[in-house]
Amino acid sequence: MTEEEVYARIEQLQGEVDRLALAYYHWKAIHSLASQHDFQTINIHSSFWAATLYSMQNTYILGLAKLFDKSASAFNLDKLITDCKTFKGYFDQRHLAARKLKENQQHGSSSWTQETADSYAAGAATFNNEADFNQLITLCDPSRKIVISHIHPIRHQIAAHTNLGITKATIEELYGAVDTDSVESVIDTAHTIGQSLYGAWINGHEFLSQVKHYPAPPHIESELVDLLDRASSR
Repeated sequence: MTEEEVYARIEQLQGEVDRLALAYYHWKAIHSLASQHDFQTINIHSSFWAATLYSMQNTYILGLAKLFDKSASAFNLDKLITDCKTFKGYFDQRHLAARKLKENQQHGSSSWTQETADSYAAGAATFNNEADFNQLITLCDPSRKIVISHIHPIRHQIAAHTNLGITKATIEELYGAVDTDSVESVIDTAHTIGQSLYGAWINGHEFLSQVKHYPAPPHIESELVDLLDRASSR
């Protein structure tokens, strides 16, 4: 695997996390706003909003389920970490210096020379052994338990393949078992893995040792209030 391909995988993870997180935080915000305000459009077009919420919910459920699969042939967290571990040489100081020099030259920074890049990389973290990457897998373990216990059953029994004879009560029970704190902790974990790999690749930073909260866009609720107000006034 080339250096460019490894970096593309890291970017792919960040894109996957952003997409499913946006679906989740919009879903959460609509629920929250509907309970706080009496938007006419939600009452009049209840079927549309129910379908919208259901689609958003399944989007983040399926996205999280995919990321925490253990398939060696599909894109997921384990596969990405394994690839980075296999090609850990790309994370060394020599490759970092070359990337920083190229990056700054592309941005027209004449102050960056090979000496500058080498000096920068000399102070960067090193990732010489598999244990450095295995700590990221360990960081995934609590979230993986949530996914296996509560999210995979929804994916396997409802969203991807509907079990024969599954009842409405069972469906409600399965969705109800996935509380918002659990979902957010899983999103945060996937985000932290992506940030760790990106920070090490781009700037030579140490991997994050604790799960970092995903920065949900602060404008989601205000934009939804504007949307629901406009839809309610027509």
